[in-house]
Amino acid sequence: MKDKSQSPTRAHRLVAAGRWLCGHSTEQAYRFAQRAVQEAEQGGEAERAALAQALNLLGSIEIGLGQPGAARVSFRRAREEALRVGDTEVQFKVANNMALLHHTAGEWHSATQQLLLAQELARQEGIQVPPTLLSMLQTNLAGLHNRWGDPERALHLIDAYHLQQHPSEIVRAYAQLGQATAHLLLAEQSGQLERFAEQAQHLQQAEQALQVVYSLPPEELSYYNGRCELEARLLAQRGEYGQAIAHLTQGLSGLQGRYMDGEIDLQLHLGKLQLQRPDLKPEQRGAAQQAAEEHLKTALSLMDRWGKHYLRLEGLELLADLYERQGRLPEALEMMHQVAAQLRGQVTRPSPDTDLLHYPSDPQTDDASQAEWKRRLQLAEGLARRDSLTGITNRRGADEALPGLLHQLRAPTQSLHLMLIDLDHFKRINDNHSHAVGDRVLQSLAKLLPEVAGLDALSARYGGEEFLVALSGARNEEARRVAEQIRLRTMQLVWDVPGLRVTVSVGLTRAVLHDTVGSLIARADEALYRAKHSGRNRVVELAPHVHPAPRLPPASPA
Repeated sequence: MKDKSQSPTRAHRLVAAGRWLCGHSTEQAYRFAQRAVQEAEQGGEAERAALAQALNLLGSIEIGLGQPGAARVSFRRAREEALRVGDTEVQFKVANNMALLHHTAGEWHSATQQLLLAQELARQEGIQVPPTLLSMLQTNLAGLHNRWGDPERALHLIDAYHLQQHPSEIVRAYAQLGQATAHLLLAEQSGQLERFAEQAQHLQQAEQALQVVYSLPPEELSYYNGRCELEARLLAQRGEYGQAIAHLTQGLSGLQGRYMDGEIDLQLHLGKLQLQRPDLKPEQRGAAQQAAEEHLKTALSLMDRWGKHYLRLEGLELLADLYERQGRLPEALEMMHQVAAQLRGQVTRPSPDTDLLHYPSDPQTDDASQAEWKRRLQLAEGLARRDSLTGITNRRGADEALPGLLHQLRAPTQSLHLMLIDLDHFKRINDNHSHAVGDRVLQSLAKLLPEVAGLDALSARYGGEEFLVALSGARNEEARRVAEQIRLRTMQLVWDVPGLRVTVSVGLTRAVLHDTVGSLIARADEALYRAKHSGRNRVVELAPHVHPAPRLPPASPA
C-alpha cells in the first residue's frame, strides 16, 4: 500500500498545475493558485508547507496582473508560513520574488536587501536551488546596480560570476542586457566629462554586447523590451534620433496590452527622446513636444493605474521641464509639487551598504572619489533618519515617508494602513528594572516589528516608547492580523529578568484619499488612546469616517 504521507496533497497538485499554467494562461494560473491557498488553509497544520508554496505562487502571479498590493500580502504570508515549517527553499523564492516586486515599485534598497537575503539563504546547507536561478539572482543584482548609477559594479558582478559564459541561454541573455546597460551609462558619464575617446569605446562595447540575438521564448517580454530600449538608446547616443524613435515605436506596438512594465518603459523613453532630439527644425518642435507630452502622460497614467512607481519621478520631472519650456508655469509647478511628494516617499530608506558586496574600487580615480563621496552622503542621510538606539527609522524619516505613501493611494490597487504601538507601563519597566532593561525592551520591539510586518513595511520609532508601522497594499483583514501578531509576539518575548512582562497597545486605522498625514496620525492616535484606556494589551481599530474625540487637558496637580 502506498504511503499517503509521501503522496502529493490536493493543494500541492493545484500548485503544480498553477505553475504549469503560468506559461499558458495567467488568468487560469491565478484561479488555480487561489484554490491551492484555500485547500491548504483548510488542511490546517499538516498543509502549512503547501500553503507557503501556494501563497508564493499567488504573489508572483499577482505581480504579473498588476496587483502589487495583493502580492505584498501574499509574499508576507508565504514567508511567515515558510519560517514556521523551516522551508528555506520557499524563503529563498519569496525573497527573490519580493526583490522583483520592490524593483517594479522603484524601491531599489529594499530590492537589493531581498536579493542579498536570497543569496544568504542559498548558501545555507541543505537548500536545493537550481544553478540557473542562482545565476539569475546575480544578473538581477547587476541590474539593480545599474539602476543605482553604479555600472562598474554591475560589470564586476557579470565578470566575477562568468554570467556571459553561463550554460543557460536565459542567463546569458539577461547578462547581455546588464553589460550593454552598464557600458551605455559609462558612455553617458564619459560624454559629460568630455572624455570622448572613452565615450566612443563604451558605445562600441555596448554595441558589441548587443550583437548576439538570443532565441528566447515569446513570453520573455522583459528581455525583448529591455533589448529594444537599449538599441534605441544606442542609436540616440550616435545622434540617430529619428531611427531610435521609430525603433521604440515598433517595439511598443508589440508590447501594448501584453507587458505593462515594458509599455511604461517605452512610453517614457519615447517622451524623453522627443524632448531631447537636437535635429529638429524650429517649426517641428511643437509637434515633437506634443508627442512627448502624450507619451509621458500615458506612462504616468499606466503607473497610477497599476501601482508601478519606479519611473514616476523621472516622468514628472520631464513633464515639468516641458511645461516650463512652453511657459505653462502653473502646470510646471504642479508637477514639481508631485516630484517633492515622491521624493518624500523615498527618503526613509537609506541606501544599501556598499560594503556588503565586497567590490574593490580604485581610490585614485575621479569616478571612485565621486562614488565614495556619494556613499558618505547617502550614509549620512540614512543616519539622520535612523533611530540611534534601535536602528530603525526615526520620527523624521517616518514623517518624510508618509506623504509619499499617501500619494500612492491614487493607484486603485494601493492601500495604506497605519498603526501606532505603545509599550504598556514602560515607566514601570525603567523604574523597577533599570533604564538598561528599558533600552533592551525598545530594541527587541524594534527588531520584532519588521519580522511581523515585513521588510517592505515602514517601521519606525515615533516617540519615546511609541512605534509606528505603515503597511502598503494590505487588505483590511491582513492589517488586523499583523497588528494582532505584533501584540501576541510581544507577549511571547522571553526575558532573563525576573518579573518582567512586556505588552503593547495598538491603534490601527486605514487611510483614505482625503486624508492628510495629520488626520491619519490623529486617527491612529485616537485608536491607540482607546486601546490604552480600555485595559491595554489590545488592538483597537478606528474606521476612516470616525473623527478623533476632543481630549480634555490633564488636571493640574493639587
